[in-house]
Amino acid sequence: MNKKGIALALVLVIAMSGAFAAPLVVATGTVTDVTATLKATIGGFFRHGFYNSVDESEYNATLEITNAFVVDPVFTYGYETNTSTAFGIYMEVSDFEHDTEAGVAIKIAEVDIGGNTPDPDINGVYTLLTSAEFGQSENVSIKIIPLKAAGTDHLGNTISSDLEYVNDNATPGSYTSTVTISVATTS
Repeated sequence: MNKKGIALALVLVIAMSGAFAAPLVVATGTVTDVTATLKATIGGFFRHGFYNSVDESEYNATLEITNAFVVDPVFTYGYETNTSTAFGIYMEVSDFEHDTEAGVAIKIAEVDIGGNTPDPDINGVYTLLTSAEFGQSENVSIKIIPLKAAGTDHLGNTISSDLEYVNDNATPGSYTSTVTISVATTS
């Protein structure tokens, strides 16, 4: 294409793009303004995590509590949402597993959720909170109680005296329990 052809094509592109826009003339010969409307919607939000005592308007994604055998660990989980979608918040908690000795663990005696000690489902999962209300926010306090003597663990298993406990019977070293939180919509 030669230079004149390129220049003509460029002028046509500019004219068609609206730089020299004119009112739209319809077939009847009358002039009609062209209007456009843009509508935008921000969807719902869902914020959740571990309660931040320093800044109460945010939730932490992670939490670490040390000395969990000296004082039973307590933490607060919470959420805030502006949706009306029904959902459930669920928690799983593992035994306190020894950091270096494979197979050495201290069982969980109880899980206290909001002042109650509910039974977990068949898979060991606890329901923390459920909601279907618009603009809802809630917090719940959770306490994990390590097993300190023979008896029954939080899953209903009988624990005999030859296993590890939080006392002189425990293998020395560090132990870690993992809490996993999940959120799922419900019908």
